[in-house]
Amino acid sequence: MELTPTTRRVLSRTVTVLAFLIGIFLFVRLWRSFGPALQEIDLTGRELLLIGLIPLAAYAIVVARTWVLLKAFGVSPALAPLTILNVAAQAVGQLLPGGVVTELAFRTFSFSRAGVPLHTSVMVNALDGFVRFTANTIALFFVAMYFLLTSFVDEDARLAVILGFVFSLFGLVILLTVLFGGIDKWFLATAKRLAPQVGGKPDMDARLLDTLKHHRSPLIAASLLSLIGFILEPLQLWVIVKAAGFTLPFWAVFWLTQAIGLPRSLPVPGGIGLVEEASVQFSRLIGEAGSVGFTASILWRLRLVPYILLGLLCIPFLGFMKLVRGEKGHS
Repeated sequence: MELTPTTRRVLSRTVTVLAFLIGIFLFVRLWRSFGPALQEIDLTGRELLLIGLIPLAAYAIVVARTWVLLKAFGVSPALAPLTILNVAAQAVGQLLPGGVVTELAFRTFSFSRAGVPLHTSVMVNALDGFVRFTANTIALFFVAMYFLLTSFVDEDARLAVILGFVFSLFGLVILLTVLFGGIDKWFLATAKRLAPQVGGKPDMDARLLDTLKHHRSPLIAASLLSLIGFILEPLQLWVIVKAAGFTLPFWAVFWLTQAIGLPRSLPVPGGIGLVEEASVQFSRLIGEAGSVGFTASILWRLRLVPYILLGLLCIPFLGFMKLVRGEKGHS
């Protein structure tokens, strides 16, 4: 029996609420176990400043990537409003269920409100999400293969064998999809799911195919920016664990970054509790105390607090932002 839209909406909200309550329960339980260890971390003012500043490069990458993609669709965005819109969208993505998907949906709406034609906004954000996902997954595939190969000569890296095998298979599927087709249809399906009302635009398919087939430079540039962002993530965590006084091999920091990031795609606002649980369990898998993973995950969250607050403060003013001249949301 097919579910009605109302029933689906009720079920979705019920699942989100239940998952959030479970996440809160996990977080409280972990805080009781590892909170005292976190309170013993003594960070200097310089280290706190460093932790607060390291996300700037990642935010700049997102702004640069969206700027490149907007230019590919003939939009010349003003840099200041583009930055503000991206900061607000990432704040929403950090707090609400769905993570990156929520961020992209919010940004699609915000771009169209700021003067970008609606179907162009949909295309740019669907393209951004896919480029980010594809570039990062392919990079993860090669990194996983590296750890998989090196683990055969390093008996202490058995965990890397498991992780490398799983992520390599996942990355291989994505790589084959990228190389042998199906991308155009995926883009169109994603765009129409994000905004079904643009499905009837007669030029949407043509514009998308033109971008994919004849505008390779912006796609390559966006992919390279995504790869830089992919590298910056574990480097940020590396700085954090160093500042907290922990000494972990870089391969462990790299996989700990994945353990922190993956739960955010689940229907739990901010991945609360699940991020911390994943970090604790990963730390135990590599022979470290659970407090190491818990501390890393909390500091990983705290580094974004100023940016999230700034993004939330910007939201009431987004209606006044103009990326391009002209009437808002029209094509």
